[in-house]
Amino acid sequence: MGLYALYTLWGSALLLFGAGITLPMLTVEKWLWRDDPVSLLSGLGDLFVRGHWPLALGIAIVSVVLPLAKFALLWMALRGHTSRWLGWAHAAGRWAMLDVLVVAVLIVSVKIGAFATVTVNAGLYSFALSVVIVMVLTQVLHSSSRVPQHAKHFSS
Repeated sequence: MGLYALYTLWGSALLLFGAGITLPMLTVEKWLWRDDPVSLLSGLGDLFVRGHWPLALGIAIVSVVLPLAKFALLWMALRGHTSRWLGWAHAAGRWAMLDVLVVAVLIVSVKIGAFATVTVNAGLYSFALSVVIVMVLTQVLHSSSRVPQHAKHFSS
């Protein structure tokens, strides 16, 4: 895969990530007349306002900070600093999968409500597609000839 294609994947994933955290992920319909669209950022804001700041901080770290750190590390790997940064990006990717778990738990907990239904919106699809593209990009960089052999061992 060419360098231009790798940069395109990186940029696409970053744009999808931005859309994923700002666009509504879910619309919660309560009592048939109240629709409440929820994005990741609006949900975090709501948790902070309600005084659940430890939970909001934990979700923010796992779902926003770690993915942004991985984008930065992948950028460094694309710029040719693969031996150092790709290992860190691979390690961050393991923790970044927690964001998928957070979204899954959110969906399940909302669906359990007796008087609420949930509709999945574009934000969730954007977020999930961003995660998949980053996983593919990391794997391509990891297995490409651009990565020195010692970097492959470091990140395994």
